[in-house]
Amino acid sequence: MDRSRRVALLNNVVLAPPRVIREMIGGAPLSSRWYAPTWSVSGGVLSNTPTLGAELLLDPGFENWLSATNLTNYSEYLGGGTTTINRESAVIRSGVYAARCDVDASNNKASIYQASGGSVGDYALFTVYAKESLASKTMAFEYGGTASPGITVPTADFSVIVATLRATVNTNAAFVSGSAASSSIYFDDASVKTITRSTLFASVGKLLANVNLVAPPISTLQTATQAGIILRLDSPTNPQSFVIAYCDGAGNVKIEKCVSGTYTTLSTVSAAYGATKYFSAKMNGSSISIYYGTTDFGTLIATVTVSDATVVNNTRHGLFSTYSGNQFAGTFSVVPYA
Repeated sequence: MDRSRRVALLNNVVLAPPRVIREMIGGAPLSSRWYAPTWSVSGGVLSNTPTLGAELLLDPGFENWLSATNLTNYSEYLGGGTTTINRESAVIRSGVYAARCDVDASNNKASIYQASGGSVGDYALFTVYAKESLASKTMAFEYGGTASPGITVPTADFSVIVATLRATVNTNAAFVSGSAASSSIYFDDASVKTITRSTLFASVGKLLANVNLVAPPISTLQTATQAGIILRLDSPTNPQSFVIAYCDGAGNVKIEKCVSGTYTTLSTVSAAYGATKYFSAKMNGSSISIYYGTTDFGTLIATVTVSDATVVNNTRHGLFSTYSGNQFAGTFSVVPYA
């Protein structure tokens, strides 16, 4: 018996078997075994505030209105009909101008986009202050070939609208009118910033590649953002190869692998988010089974095959979140596969 175990027994402390981790999440700061520099506990929950890059928008306040032919700034791409995009000087949040989209009765879409510097595989945090002339209308974001779900826009005053998206192609950032027929939607004080990949995850190491994992419930999930688990992470400081399973903020659970920096979606299943539901995973060789429900391994989402050499033997596992408003609370457990 080694000295640390003898001392623990003398002090009536029960140690877990080797390579077993069980920890209450949210009740106290994460233990020293975690790599989680941007994750913190407050009010009994754990959340992540990822590190952001520089502002990608050239004119986030919509002050420097340029013509539609100048693609270095924002341009007007209309879906048809009589929908228009206009420079707004009366309904503003700050500065002198905002942007206004007047949507026609046929709900023909329009988008305002600006050149941005995101790359394929980058997650980005979108924020914009928006206001709608009529209730129950929505807007969306687009980034690098990925669109957010429709997000309801308030009518009383400008309020911040948030989304996190991952680029699948190199392209620009857009603010898109959604279900807004016969109304005006106002945009002001926008921001698009890439998220540092290593700060998306909280992970523990010195484990096994073949494990059963139970994550704490995601007690709060912001619409249009993502949270879940990360499996078989290669490096906490320079993550290039891993598997993630998560709620996508649009009513689905997704399973994806990232191999040498390239993401591939393995499964997308419609699954309603619930504040008491949580992810479980069973990993054995190239087989990974993902569960999302109110019991351990109770509701199977999918079993996927991940045999890539840069992933299959990695031994770090943990949590994944793109936004500070997402919260975890409960028990995190990793035990040898059985």
